[in-house]
Amino acid sequence: MLAAVALGAPIAGAHGQFAVGLNVGPSLTNLSGSYIDDSELTAGIYLGAIGDWQISRSWAVEFGFSSVQKGAFSVQAPGVDGAWDVKTNYLQIPLRVRYLIPFADGTWVFGPFAGVSYSFAGGCKIRAPGAPVFDDECTEERALGPSSGTDFMYSFGIVLDRIFGTSAFGVDIRYARGTTDLFTAAADEGLTSKTTAIDIKFRIIFPHFGESRW
Repeated sequence: MLAAVALGAPIAGAHGQFAVGLNVGPSLTNLSGSYIDDSELTAGIYLGAIGDWQISRSWAVEFGFSSVQKGAFSVQAPGVDGAWDVKTNYLQIPLRVRYLIPFADGTWVFGPFAGVSYSFAGGCKIRAPGAPVFDDECTEERALGPSSGTDFMYSFGIVLDRIFGTSAFGVDIRYARGTTDLFTAAADEGLTSKTTAIDIKFRIIFPHFGESRW
């Protein structure tokens, strides 16, 4: 699974509290589709910044940008000679809406959410099985072909925060699914190769200015 740490510095605004912070940690991804005979779940790297705007007592909007390594190791595809280990890197711009449910006298806040994100390709590296480093670019002759330029993903999950006055510590669990074929060779042949991700982020929210909503 994936663990990430979010650090935030909330600022009170006229219509709600606003927080900015960081996300960092591993991300578990997998690759599936008609172009993929076999793919292993693997850990990548997640690093980025977030903004959280609590627009009312019950609703919050989150946005930001992240650098995400995704893809899968040991991928086998039809027409490809042997298996290859694959790494892809993307810049991701997420947006999500969260519903806030305070309980236990406002000391805990539960928040299911749904969202989307755009992923922009930053690179695709491969290595032959057993090779020490990823030093070859993805091509149609080796592995799966170049990675697609963009990937649109949808996601859903939960956030559970423990409130400490104007601060909070919690956990963020997310499932995300890509809707774009990750590799151009698959798209050209009318085949599919899409990613999924499971994220578990630990959240730390620093003290905000203004009164607590609970």
